[in-house]
Amino acid sequence: AALLEFAAFLYLRWRHPCWPRPYRVPLPLWGCCLLLLPTVLMTIVIIVLAGWRQKVTLLAVVLGSCILWPLLRLMKHNEWMEFNEDRFYSLPQDPEETMLLVPGTVWRED
Repeated sequence: AALLEFAAFLYLRWRHPCWPRPYRVPLPLWGCCLLLLPTVLMTIVIIVLAGWRQKVTLLAVVLGSCILWPLLRLMKHNEWMEFNEDRFYSLPQDPEETMLLVPGTVWRED
């Protein structure tokens, strides 16, 4: 799961750098790659060193996800459930409200 999250993070930074996000990572794409490199390597080492039960569980989760994704799309297409179509979390436009989201921040106008 962590590797997929990292891949999605890098993909979105590369393909859609101007999309609004609920947080800011002040690094260029290559900096994000360097930031994630140790964690990705450690995750790969853990997967390689894992026992057969962990590998079977990992494979079952991946295959289960591949089965559930088309099922989710079918449910949305047939309107069996109600889906929230909000694509982005939007931050408040008022700086005073934004300060409430980040503890310890002080708003100053330059």
